[in-house]
Order: sequence, then structure tokens, then C-alpha cells
Amino acid sequence: MKLKNTSPGPRGVYVGGSLVMVSPGDTVDDVDAREAGDVAEWFAPVGDDNGGQQSASDDLSTLSDDELRDLIEQRTGKRPHHRTGRAKLIEALA
Repeated sequence: MKLKNTSPGPRGVYVGGSLVMVSPGDTVDDVDAREAGDVAEWFAPVGDDNGGQQSASDDLSTLSDDELRDLIEQRTGKRPHHRTGRAKLIEALA
């Protein structure tokens, strides 16, 4: 499984029994699915099981604006203004 670090800082994930540090916005391959569940707060899956790629905006399009604000607040510690448009919210998470 391929994961992208969506947190504002570097995070570690175990790949093949070894800890790998991943910088914000970078991806890591071959993460065990069980490990991916443990780090879901900081990492997002990239692509799908068929090898196709999904963009971050595709994944986020199913969330409401309030859910997007909640996700931004989780990642940054700051909640976007209630008048911030959907495009800006998705951009902040991409």
C-alpha cells in the first residue's frame, strides 16, 4: 500500500519491519495494510488496489465543507473561517 504524509511535520511508518521517516507531502510504498490503519491520522492512501491513481481532490469530494474544515483543523490546529470556499478548503488539504 502507498501512503502520503498529510501532516504538517515528518512522521514515521514501519515498512518491512523498519521505521521510515516521511516528510510532509512525501509518499512511501509497501506499507502493510495493518500499519496503514494505525497511522491513518497522519497518512492518506494514494492510488487504489488496481494500480490507478486517485487525486486528493477526488477523495475529498465526498466530504462536506464542515468535514473538510474538521480535517484541516486536525492537521494544522487551526479551523478555517466558515466562509472559506470549498475550493480553498480542498486546496489546503492537497
